[in-house]
Amino acid sequence: MDSYNKEKETEKLTHILSVVQNLYFKKKEQLEDLNLEISDLQSVLSQINSLISNKSFSSADELYSKLQTLEKKSVDDYFKEEISEETFKGTNIKRKIFSNQNQKEEDLLCILNLYDFKRVEIKFIDPEKSAIQETSERF
Repeated sequence: MDSYNKEKETEKLTHILSVVQNLYFKKKEQLEDLNLEISDLQSVLSQINSLISNKSFSSADELYSKLQTLEKKSVDDYFKEEISEETFKGTNIKRKIFSNQNQKEEDLLCILNLYDFKRVEIKFIDPEKSAIQETSERF
């Protein structure tokens, strides 16, 4: 009986170790991504500092226009880029949806959770109050 308990405890500890290792590697990967973003921000700040120090007597409009020419990337290009699954793995986007029936106060209708850009979870807050059903048009 004692060996059975030890075996169960070993299984639990092994499972815990596995979970902790997975979390560790996920966070390590996120940390590497953050370090890359930080280095990108540092290079942009360094460019801005060099512009400002070299052109300290220039107008703000002139500095801004020169900065705009450094990196010309339209907003639409951001949506055309292919993003690997690993990039958004582990992401969670959460949005709260409010009703605007009463202009005085907004009622929370639901909370949307988007996981890994693949799975959506909708949590309705008091669906009876809003008369939201699976078969209704509003659903």
